[in-house]
Amino acid sequence: MEIRIWGVRGSVPVSSPETLRYGGNTTCLEVRTNAGERIILDAGTGIRALGEAMMREEPGECVLLLSHRHWDHIQGLPFFAPLFDPRWKLTIYGSVKSCVTAGSSRAPILTSDALTSSFFLACQN
Repeated sequence: MEIRIWGVRGSVPVSSPETLRYGGNTTCLEVRTNAGERIILDAGTGIRALGEAMMREEPGECVLLLSHRHWDHIQGLPFFAPLFDPRWKLTIYGSVKSCVTAGSSRAPILTSDALTSSFFLACQN
């Protein structure tokens, strides 16, 4: 098994000399199993670079697991190129309250309620 971390930051992506060692992207991890399966954990801003790397590969299958739908875990999804390429087979799983669940179409995750507390941490009580 191989694990690559594409983003580790919380809440907002950052760019500064202090973040050069570990990067400034929000949460996204890629797991490659010994059987060659790809599992992506969360879709923070790190998923953009992962998507660019995937587009240089032969299209295949992958699973995306969304732990929850706060912005720092989904904000990279609109920039994830394989999401818009029909040659890639993506299976997306999230909680019952998530906008995208297994078997759904590739509908946009961002809706008119995008700034409600379900998505945006600053709106929570």
